[in-house]
Amino acid sequence: MQAIRCWRDLEPFGVDLLTAESCGYMFRYLCDLTERGQRIIEALFDCKLECHENWNSGGGKSVASIMLTPDMFASLAVFCLIDDGCEFIWIMQDTSVKGMSRAEHAQSREAYAPHIKRIIVGRNPPRHVHQMSGRTT
Repeated sequence: MQAIRCWRDLEPFGVDLLTAESCGYMFRYLCDLTERGQRIIEALFDCKLECHENWNSGGGKSVASIMLTPDMFASLAVFCLIDDGCEFIWIMQDTSVKGMSRAEHAQSREAYAPHIKRIIVGRNPPRHVHQMSGRTT
């Protein structure tokens, strides 16, 4: 079972929180992205992003920067865990996000049930095919 509890836990997925001071509203976090981080955010928003140049060098791995709101944490964590191959993702009452295999989910779900806010199945295709038209929605 993998757990993402805070923004720092997103660094291995290519999202490096830098500061909240860059936002004129003092509401968004400036984050540097690696190629993987940008790919995950593009999957989350289902779009192709043209981001700003990376703010820090990030060890030479950062390729872009973006401002994200604090409320985006759980959604972003879900897509990080999907990208990492987790089959089930739990958004917990304490705002942490846990990812796991099908076996871990079956084994642990009952014990954690009172603390789970939402369960996402991570191995479905990202878009559905409309049964009548065959178009992807």
